[in-house]
Amino acid sequence: MIFCNLGSGSKGNSTYLRGEGGAILIDQGFSLKNLTERMQLANLSPEDVTAIVVSHEHFDHIKGVGVFARRFRIPVFCTELTHRAILPELIQKVQIETFTAGDILEINDIR
Repeated sequence: MIFCNLGSGSKGNSTYLRGEGGAILIDQGFSLKNLTERMQLANLSPEDVTAIVVSHEHFDHIKGVGVFARRFRIPVFCTELTHRAILPELIQKVQIETFTAGDILEINDIR
């Protein structure tokens, strides 16, 4: 398993997690360009990401979710409450998968 914190702070948050079956992002609070640059510096490929899991709706965790999800055609997982709190224009034309807090998610082989 590969774990890489791509950035954490008031300007953006994102963590890359890769198992044998693929990679996910936990949060995506950066612009697409900024996150792509961060990933390249860590020798990671945005094309390997198969989903984004949003921890909560603060802007520094969601700013780039929609752009990244649309660009790479991947789903976004979040709680129903988080989904309702996210500005609709940020996630237009994005596949949203909701779950309940406390649920066990399994995406690829990451649980």
